Amino acid sequence: MEENDRIKLSEPIFCSLQGEGPYSGTPSLFIRTSRCILTCPFCDTKFAWKDGDINITVKDILDELRKKKTINHIVITGGEPLLECNHKKLKTFLDALSGFFYITFETTLLSGKNVLFESTLRNELFEYTKFFKREIHYVISPKFDPNCYPFPVIKENIFRFYGEYLNGYDACFKLIYDKNDLDILEFIEKPKVNSNDIWIMPMTPIPFDKDLYKKSCENTAEFCIKKGLKYSPRIHIDIWGNERGK
Repeated sequence: MEENDRIKLSEPIFCSLQGEGPYSGTPSLFIRTSRCILTCPFCDTKFAWKDGDINITVKDILDELRKKKTINHIVITGGEPLLECNHKKLKTFLDALSGFFYITFETTLLSGKNVLFESTLRNELFEYTKFFKREIHYVISPKFDPNCYPFPVIKENIFRFYGEYLNGYDACFKLIYDKNDLDILEFIEKPKVNSNDIWIMPMTPIPFDKDLYKKSCENTAEFCIKKGLKYSPRIHIDIWGNERGK
């Protein structure tokens, strides 16, 4: 494995339960890449914004998987794993793991500020499905708040980018509820958005506070019941709080 085929991680590979979305509760191996173009004030993994100092190869991944023979689900998260600088390196990973594991990408689908909302960008990212005998599952996390972006952005462009039809891809949306119900409802009303593909999850308070988190879960659950939407738990937070590597 060449040095330039290594991907930088923000923390060591770890095993846990997938805490969120349709695969919540599934034992999974987590690979957290470093760097993100967003600067969300509510982010609970801000340590992943900067360049990580852990270099990983396919061999590293396989060695770790051999220790966890019962795990066949890999979650590649971040930061933002689909940054443009990772594209070729990820292809090497996906080719090597093809057919052996089911892989989920947790992503914003934003690979760089210069091509932020170009529709061709998303299509290129979805081309990764061709490298697998099984499809990749995409858990897409749109950020509707313009304050999440370190450059000017129009909310309508955010809705347009994520509101394009996802037919043919194993993909779903994971949206954070924090009294921003109007943004969520406006997005769901887009003609090509299917509410069955959307999971709503509670905001994690930063710094973590158990009582505030419980209240956030209650508010999110009430919103989902009222609007007929799917509630996503945050199992890892429920069990371990905001402890890293869990």
